[in-house]
Amino acid sequence: AVGGGGAIAEPLLSSPIRSHADLTAAQGASLGAGAEGFYRALAEEAGGRGMALDIVGASLEEVGLWEMAACAQLTGGAALQAETFGAAHLRASLLRLLSARDGEMRVGFGSALELRTSRDVRAVELLGGGGLGSSAELLPSEAAGAHCFAWGGGAVSESSTCALLLHAAKGAAPSSEAQRAAQLLQISATIKSSTGRTRVRVTTVRLPRLPHEVPAPQLLQAFDQQAAAAMLVRLAMHRAETRPPAEVLRWLDKLLIKVMRKLCEYRKAEPASLRLPPAVAQLPGLVFHLRRSAALRQSAQSPDRTAYFRLLASTLSVFATLVMVQPTLVGYQLGAQPTPLPLDKSAMAQDRVLLFDSFTQVIVCKGAGVGAWLRSAQEADSKAQLE
Repeated sequence: AVGGGGAIAEPLLSSPIRSHADLTAAQGASLGAGAEGFYRALAEEAGGRGMALDIVGASLEEVGLWEMAACAQLTGGAALQAETFGAAHLRASLLRLLSARDGEMRVGFGSALELRTSRDVRAVELLGGGGLGSSAELLPSEAAGAHCFAWGGGAVSESSTCALLLHAAKGAAPSSEAQRAAQLLQISATIKSSTGRTRVRVTTVRLPRLPHEVPAPQLLQAFDQQAAAAMLVRLAMHRAETRPPAEVLRWLDKLLIKVMRKLCEYRKAEPASLRLPPAVAQLPGLVFHLRRSAALRQSAQSPDRTAYFRLLASTLSVFATLVMVQPTLVGYQLGAQPTPLPLDKSAMAQDRVLLFDSFTQVIVCKGAGVGAWLRSAQEADSKAQLE
Protein backbone atom coordinates (compact mmCIF):
# COMPACT_ATOMS: atom_id res chain seq x y z
CA ALA A 1 0.00 0.00 0.00
CA VAL A 2 1.16 3.55 -0.73
CA GLY A 3 -1.60 5.40 1.14
CA GLY A 4 -3.59 5.29 4.34
CA GLY A 5 -2.62 3.85 7.69
CA GLY A 6 -1.23 0.66 6.14
CA ALA A 7 1.19 2.35 3.72
CA ILE A 8 4.62 0.71 3.47
CA ALA A 9 6.08 2.68 0.53
CA GLU A 10 6.08 6.14 -1.00
CA PRO A 11 3.85 6.73 -4.06
CA LEU A 12 6.84 7.64 -6.26
CA LEU A 13 8.19 4.68 -8.23
CA SER A 14 11.71 6.03 -7.76
CA SER A 15 11.43 5.53 -3.97
CA PRO A 16 13.04 2.25 -2.89
CA ILE A 17 11.06 -0.31 -0.90
CA ARG A 18 12.06 -0.68 2.76
CA SER A 19 14.71 -3.19 3.82
CA HIS A 20 15.77 -4.66 7.17
CA ALA A 21 18.43 -1.95 7.46
CA ASP A 22 15.83 0.76 6.88
CA LEU A 23 13.47 -0.71 9.48
CA THR A 24 16.28 -0.94 12.04
CA ALA A 25 17.58 2.57 11.39
CA ALA A 26 14.13 4.19 11.49
CA GLN A 27 13.31 2.81 14.99
CA GLY A 28 9.57 3.45 14.68
CA ALA A 29 9.73 6.56 12.50
CA SER A 30 9.24 4.83 9.13
CA LEU A 31 6.06 4.12 7.20
CA GLY A 32 6.44 0.44 7.97
CA ALA A 33 6.43 1.00 11.73
CA GLY A 34 3.11 2.84 11.52
CA ALA A 35 1.71 0.17 9.23
CA GLU A 36 2.59 -2.58 11.73
CA GLY A 37 0.49 -0.87 14.40
CA PHE A 38 -2.35 -0.34 11.95
CA TYR A 39 -2.51 -3.99 10.89
CA ARG A 40 -2.09 -5.27 14.45
CA ALA A 41 -5.06 -3.22 15.61
CA LEU A 42 -7.05 -4.57 12.67
CA ALA A 43 -6.06 -8.14 13.58
CA GLU A 44 -7.05 -7.70 17.22
CA GLU A 45 -10.43 -6.32 16.18
CA ALA A 46 -11.08 -9.19 13.75
CA GLY A 47 -9.80 -11.86 16.14
CA GLY A 48 -11.97 -10.52 18.94
CA ARG A 49 -14.98 -11.05 16.69
CA GLY A 50 -13.90 -14.62 15.85
CA MET A 51 -12.92 -13.76 12.28
CA ALA A 52 -9.82 -14.61 10.25
CA LEU A 53 -7.87 -12.24 8.02
CA ASP A 54 -6.32 -13.91 4.96
CA ILE A 55 -3.55 -12.21 2.99
CA VAL A 56 -3.55 -12.80 -0.77
CA GLY A 57 -0.93 -10.87 -2.73
CA ALA A 58 0.56 -10.86 -6.20
CA SER A 59 3.73 -8.92 -6.92
CA LEU A 60 7.25 -9.36 -8.20
CA GLU A 61 8.50 -7.43 -5.17
CA GLU A 62 7.37 -6.81 -1.59
CA VAL A 63 3.67 -6.70 -0.74
CA GLY A 64 3.99 -5.76 2.94
CA LEU A 65 3.84 -9.20 4.57
CA TRP A 66 6.29 -8.01 7.25
CA GLU A 67 3.80 -5.36 8.36
CA MET A 68 0.69 -7.51 7.82
CA ALA A 69 2.05 -10.65 9.56
CA ALA A 70 -0.08 -9.98 12.65
CA CYS A 71 -3.24 -10.30 10.53
CA ALA A 72 -2.44 -13.95 9.81
CA GLN A 73 -0.68 -14.77 13.07
CA LEU A 74 -3.24 -13.39 15.54
CA THR A 75 -6.38 -14.46 13.67
CA GLY A 76 -5.34 -17.85 12.27
CA GLY A 77 -5.54 -16.58 8.70
CA ALA A 78 -3.57 -17.72 5.67
CA ALA A 79 -0.87 -15.83 3.77
CA LEU A 80 -0.74 -16.60 0.03
CA GLN A 81 1.52 -14.88 -2.48
CA ALA A 82 2.55 -15.34 -6.09
CA GLU A 83 3.94 -13.28 -8.94
CA THR A 84 0.50 -12.95 -10.56
CA PHE A 85 -3.06 -13.64 -9.44
CA GLY A 86 -3.38 -16.13 -12.29
CA ALA A 87 -0.53 -18.33 -11.03
CA ALA A 88 -1.57 -21.99 -10.89
CA HIS A 89 -0.25 -22.63 -7.38
CA LEU A 90 -2.02 -19.53 -6.00
CA ARG A 91 -5.36 -20.62 -7.49
CA ALA A 92 -4.85 -24.17 -6.17
CA SER A 93 -4.09 -22.81 -2.69
CA LEU A 94 -7.24 -20.67 -2.74
CA LEU A 95 -9.38 -23.63 -3.79
CA ARG A 96 -7.89 -25.70 -0.97
CA LEU A 97 -8.42 -22.88 1.54
CA LEU A 98 -12.10 -22.49 0.61
CA SER A 99 -12.88 -26.18 0.08
CA ALA A 100 -15.76 -27.81 1.95
CA ARG A 101 -16.50 -31.30 3.26
CA ASP A 102 -20.00 -32.53 4.11
CA GLY A 103 -21.34 -29.02 3.50
CA GLU A 104 -18.91 -27.31 5.89
CA MET A 105 -15.69 -25.40 5.34
CA ARG A 106 -12.58 -27.05 6.72
CA VAL A 107 -12.03 -24.04 8.96
CA GLY A 108 -13.49 -23.29 12.39
CA PHE A 109 -14.13 -19.73 13.59
CA GLY A 110 -14.32 -18.00 16.96
CA SER A 111 -11.79 -20.38 18.49
CA ALA A 112 -11.22 -20.41 22.25
CA LEU A 113 -8.59 -22.35 24.20
CA GLU A 114 -8.54 -23.06 27.92
CA LEU A 115 -5.86 -24.77 29.98
CA ARG A 116 -6.47 -25.96 33.54
CA THR A 117 -3.45 -26.84 35.64
CA SER A 118 -2.50 -27.35 39.26
CA ARG A 119 -1.97 -24.23 41.37
CA ASP A 120 1.83 -24.44 41.24
CA VAL A 121 1.80 -23.20 37.61
CA ARG A 122 2.35 -19.45 37.66
CA ALA A 123 1.91 -18.51 33.99
CA VAL A 124 1.46 -20.00 30.53
CA GLU A 125 2.65 -18.70 27.16
CA LEU A 126 0.85 -19.53 23.93
CA LEU A 127 3.29 -19.79 21.02
CA GLY A 128 1.47 -19.85 17.68
CA GLY A 129 -2.10 -20.91 17.13
CA GLY A 130 -3.68 -17.49 16.65
CA GLY A 131 -3.77 -16.46 20.30
CA LEU A 132 -4.82 -12.91 21.11
CA GLY A 133 -3.13 -11.08 23.95
CA SER A 134 -1.52 -12.52 27.05
CA SER A 135 -2.92 -15.39 29.07
CA ALA A 136 -5.82 -14.39 31.32
CA GLU A 137 -5.83 -16.25 34.62
CA LEU A 138 -9.20 -16.95 36.22
CA LEU A 139 -9.74 -17.17 39.94
CA PRO A 140 -8.93 -20.60 41.41
CA SER A 141 -12.43 -20.83 42.88
CA GLU A 142 -13.86 -20.59 39.38
CA ALA A 143 -11.84 -23.60 38.24
CA ALA A 144 -12.42 -26.00 41.15
CA GLY A 145 -9.18 -25.15 42.93
CA ALA A 146 -7.07 -25.21 39.79
CA HIS A 147 -5.53 -22.43 37.77
CA CYS A 148 -7.26 -21.76 34.47
CA PHE A 149 -5.73 -19.88 31.53
CA ALA A 150 -7.83 -18.82 28.55
CA TRP A 151 -7.17 -17.39 25.10
CA GLY A 152 -9.42 -16.22 22.31
CA GLY A 153 -8.53 -16.31 18.65
CA GLY A 154 -9.86 -16.29 15.14
CA ALA A 155 -9.88 -19.29 12.83
CA VAL A 156 -8.33 -22.75 13.08
CA SER A 157 -7.92 -25.40 10.41
CA GLU A 158 -7.30 -29.13 10.44
CA SER A 159 -3.55 -28.49 10.43
CA SER A 160 -3.46 -25.73 13.07
CA THR A 161 -0.99 -26.27 15.89
CA CYS A 162 -0.01 -24.30 18.97
CA ALA A 163 2.60 -24.67 21.70
CA LEU A 164 2.06 -24.06 25.42
CA LEU A 165 4.97 -23.12 27.68
CA LEU A 166 4.26 -23.52 31.40
CA HIS A 167 6.11 -21.49 34.05
CA ALA A 168 6.17 -22.89 37.58
CA ALA A 169 5.75 -20.57 40.54
CA LYS A 170 8.89 -20.10 42.62
CA GLY A 171 8.76 -22.03 45.85
CA ALA A 172 5.35 -23.49 45.06
CA ALA A 173 4.67 -27.07 46.13
CA PRO A 174 1.75 -29.43 45.43
CA SER A 175 -0.84 -29.24 48.16
CA SER A 176 -1.94 -32.87 48.22
CA GLU A 177 -0.43 -36.34 47.88
CA ALA A 178 -2.18 -36.85 44.53
CA GLN A 179 -0.71 -33.60 43.16
CA ARG A 180 2.74 -34.57 44.38
CA ALA A 181 2.51 -37.83 42.44
CA ALA A 182 1.33 -36.40 39.12
CA GLN A 183 0.68 -33.19 37.21
CA LEU A 184 -2.78 -32.96 35.68
CA LEU A 185 -3.45 -30.84 32.60
CA GLN A 186 -6.78 -30.34 30.89
CA ILE A 187 -7.01 -28.57 27.53
CA SER A 188 -10.37 -27.46 26.17
CA ALA A 189 -10.76 -26.15 22.60
CA THR A 190 -13.99 -24.60 21.32
CA ILE A 191 -14.73 -23.62 17.71
CA LYS A 192 -17.73 -22.70 15.57
CA SER A 193 -18.18 -24.30 12.18
CA SER A 194 -19.19 -22.42 9.04
CA THR A 195 -22.75 -23.71 9.56
CA GLY A 196 -22.96 -22.25 13.06
CA ARG A 197 -22.43 -25.44 15.07
CA THR A 198 -20.30 -25.27 18.21
CA ARG A 199 -17.75 -28.01 18.77
CA VAL A 200 -15.82 -28.62 21.99
CA ARG A 201 -12.86 -30.97 22.37
CA VAL A 202 -11.44 -31.70 25.82
CA THR A 203 -8.17 -33.54 26.44
CA THR A 204 -6.91 -34.51 29.91
CA VAL A 205 -3.29 -35.52 30.45
CA ARG A 206 -1.68 -37.02 33.56
CA LEU A 207 2.08 -36.50 33.79
CA PRO A 208 4.07 -38.22 36.55
CA ARG A 209 6.13 -36.01 38.84
CA LEU A 210 9.67 -36.75 39.94
CA PRO A 211 11.68 -35.21 42.78
CA HIS A 212 14.01 -32.35 41.91
CA GLU A 213 16.95 -34.46 43.09
CA VAL A 214 16.62 -36.86 40.13
CA PRO A 215 19.64 -36.39 37.81
CA ALA A 216 18.81 -34.94 34.41
CA PRO A 217 20.25 -37.90 32.41
CA GLN A 218 17.69 -40.22 34.04
CA LEU A 219 14.87 -38.18 32.51
CA LEU A 220 15.98 -38.84 28.94
CA GLN A 221 13.88 -42.01 28.60
CA ALA A 222 10.75 -39.82 28.55
CA PHE A 223 12.30 -36.99 26.53
CA ASP A 224 10.88 -36.26 23.06
CA GLN A 225 13.68 -34.39 21.33
CA GLN A 226 11.64 -33.69 18.19
CA ALA A 227 8.88 -31.97 20.17
CA ALA A 228 11.52 -30.12 22.20
CA ALA A 229 13.23 -28.99 19.00
CA ALA A 230 9.94 -27.67 17.57
CA MET A 231 9.31 -25.81 20.84
CA LEU A 232 12.82 -24.35 20.65
CA VAL A 233 12.09 -23.06 17.13
CA ARG A 234 8.89 -21.36 18.29
CA LEU A 235 10.67 -19.81 21.27
CA ALA A 236 13.32 -18.44 18.92
CA MET A 237 10.63 -16.98 16.63
CA HIS A 238 8.90 -15.44 19.64
CA ARG A 239 12.13 -13.79 20.82
CA ALA A 240 12.99 -12.62 17.31
CA GLU A 241 9.83 -10.49 17.26
CA THR A 242 11.13 -8.19 20.01
CA ARG A 243 14.91 -8.73 20.04
CA PRO A 244 17.68 -8.22 17.46
CA PRO A 245 18.85 -11.37 15.62
CA ALA A 246 22.31 -11.25 17.22
CA GLU A 247 20.77 -11.45 20.69
CA VAL A 248 18.58 -14.39 19.68
CA LEU A 249 21.64 -16.24 18.31
CA ARG A 250 23.53 -15.68 21.57
CA TRP A 251 20.54 -17.00 23.51
CA LEU A 252 20.47 -20.13 21.35
CA ASP A 253 24.18 -20.73 21.88
CA LYS A 254 23.94 -20.31 25.65
CA LEU A 255 20.90 -22.59 25.84
CA LEU A 256 22.61 -25.32 23.83
CA ILE A 257 25.75 -25.12 25.97
CA LYS A 258 23.66 -25.32 29.15
CA VAL A 259 21.74 -28.40 27.94
CA MET A 260 24.84 -30.18 26.66
CA ARG A 261 26.72 -29.49 29.90
CA LYS A 262 23.96 -31.19 31.89
CA LEU A 263 23.33 -34.17 29.64
CA CYS A 264 26.61 -34.98 27.87
CA GLU A 265 29.59 -36.98 29.02
CA TYR A 266 32.96 -35.31 28.47
CA ARG A 267 36.40 -34.72 29.93
CA LYS A 268 37.53 -31.15 30.40
CA ALA A 269 39.84 -29.78 27.67
CA GLU A 270 39.31 -32.91 25.53
CA PRO A 271 36.76 -32.15 22.77
CA ALA A 272 37.10 -35.65 21.32
CA SER A 273 35.74 -37.14 24.57
CA LEU A 274 32.28 -35.60 24.11
CA ARG A 275 29.51 -38.23 24.02
CA LEU A 276 25.93 -37.28 23.17
CA PRO A 277 23.09 -39.45 24.50
CA PRO A 278 20.92 -40.73 21.60
CA ALA A 279 17.89 -38.97 23.11
CA VAL A 280 19.44 -35.52 22.41
CA ALA A 281 21.67 -36.33 19.44
CA GLN A 282 19.55 -34.30 17.00
CA LEU A 283 19.47 -31.05 18.98
CA PRO A 284 22.97 -29.70 18.13
CA GLY A 285 22.38 -30.19 14.41
CA LEU A 286 19.01 -28.49 14.59
CA VAL A 287 20.46 -25.45 16.41
CA PHE A 288 23.23 -25.31 13.78
CA HIS A 289 20.68 -25.06 10.96
CA LEU A 290 18.29 -22.82 12.94
CA ARG A 291 21.05 -20.22 13.41
CA ARG A 292 21.44 -20.13 9.62
CA SER A 293 17.76 -20.28 8.70
CA ALA A 294 15.98 -17.52 6.80
CA ALA A 295 13.73 -16.97 9.82
CA LEU A 296 16.63 -15.62 11.90
CA ARG A 297 19.28 -14.48 9.42
CA GLN A 298 18.30 -11.13 7.92
CA SER A 299 21.33 -10.64 5.69
CA ALA A 300 20.45 -10.92 1.97
CA GLN A 301 16.79 -11.39 2.98
CA SER A 302 13.85 -9.07 2.40
CA PRO A 303 11.49 -8.28 5.32
CA ASP A 304 8.64 -10.12 3.58
CA ARG A 305 10.71 -13.28 3.16
CA THR A 306 11.73 -13.19 6.83
CA ALA A 307 8.08 -12.75 7.87
CA TYR A 308 7.06 -15.65 5.62
CA PHE A 309 9.45 -18.11 7.27
CA ARG A 310 8.58 -16.90 10.76
CA LEU A 311 4.89 -17.45 10.07
CA LEU A 312 5.66 -20.96 8.87
CA ALA A 313 7.81 -21.77 11.90
CA SER A 314 5.04 -20.58 14.25
CA THR A 315 2.25 -22.66 12.72
CA LEU A 316 3.67 -25.91 11.32
CA SER A 317 3.49 -29.34 12.92
CA VAL A 318 6.51 -30.85 14.66
CA PHE A 319 7.80 -32.83 11.68
CA ALA A 320 7.18 -30.04 9.17
CA THR A 321 8.98 -27.55 11.43
CA LEU A 322 12.04 -29.78 11.62
CA VAL A 323 12.09 -30.25 7.84
CA MET A 324 11.84 -26.48 7.29
CA VAL A 325 14.73 -25.77 9.68
CA GLN A 326 16.90 -28.77 8.86
CA PRO A 327 16.23 -30.07 5.32
CA THR A 328 16.21 -33.81 4.72
CA LEU A 329 18.26 -35.69 2.14
CA VAL A 330 17.22 -39.21 1.10
CA GLY A 331 19.20 -41.45 -1.21
CA TYR A 332 17.68 -44.03 -3.59
CA GLN A 333 19.68 -46.87 -5.13
CA LEU A 334 18.62 -49.87 -7.20
CA GLY A 335 17.92 -52.87 -4.99
CA ALA A 336 18.15 -50.93 -1.72
CA GLN A 337 15.76 -49.19 0.65
CA PRO A 338 15.63 -45.36 0.75
CA THR A 339 18.34 -44.13 3.11
CA PRO A 340 18.57 -40.80 5.01
CA LEU A 341 21.91 -39.16 4.26
CA PRO A 342 23.95 -36.31 5.75
CA LEU A 343 23.90 -32.91 4.09
CA ASP A 344 27.44 -33.03 2.69
CA LYS A 345 29.34 -34.22 -0.39
CA SER A 346 29.71 -37.75 0.98
CA ALA A 347 26.05 -38.35 0.00
CA MET A 348 26.87 -38.11 -3.72
CA ALA A 349 27.42 -41.30 -5.72
CA GLN A 350 27.23 -42.19 -9.41
CA ASP A 351 24.54 -44.83 -8.94
CA ARG A 352 22.38 -42.85 -6.52
CA VAL A 353 19.39 -40.52 -6.83
CA LEU A 354 19.15 -37.84 -4.12
CA LEU A 355 15.87 -36.26 -2.98
CA PHE A 356 16.37 -32.96 -1.12
CA ASP A 357 13.34 -31.64 0.81
CA SER A 358 13.46 -28.17 2.41
CA PHE A 359 9.66 -27.96 2.90
CA THR A 360 9.36 -25.08 0.42
CA GLN A 361 11.35 -26.84 -2.31
CA VAL A 362 11.92 -30.42 -3.46
CA ILE A 363 15.02 -31.03 -5.58
CA VAL A 364 15.98 -34.32 -7.30
CA CYS A 365 19.65 -34.90 -8.20
CA LYS A 366 20.80 -37.87 -10.28
CA GLY A 367 24.27 -39.40 -10.18
CA ALA A 368 26.39 -39.61 -13.35
CA GLY A 369 25.69 -43.32 -13.76
CA VAL A 370 21.94 -42.85 -13.33
CA GLY A 371 21.96 -39.94 -15.79
CA ALA A 372 23.82 -41.97 -18.44
CA TRP A 373 21.38 -44.86 -18.00
CA LEU A 374 18.40 -42.50 -18.43
CA ARG A 375 19.88 -40.97 -21.59
CA SER A 376 20.55 -44.36 -23.13
CA ALA A 377 17.02 -45.50 -22.26
CA GLN A 378 15.54 -42.39 -23.85
CA GLU A 379 17.61 -42.89 -27.03
CA ALA A 380 16.55 -46.54 -27.28
CA ASP A 381 12.91 -45.52 -26.79
CA SER A 382 13.10 -42.84 -29.50
CA LYS A 383 14.69 -45.30 -31.97
CA ALA A 384 11.95 -47.84 -31.24
CA GLN A 385 9.29 -45.24 -31.98
CA LEU A 386 10.94 -44.32 -35.31
CA GLU A 387 11.03 -47.96 -36.36
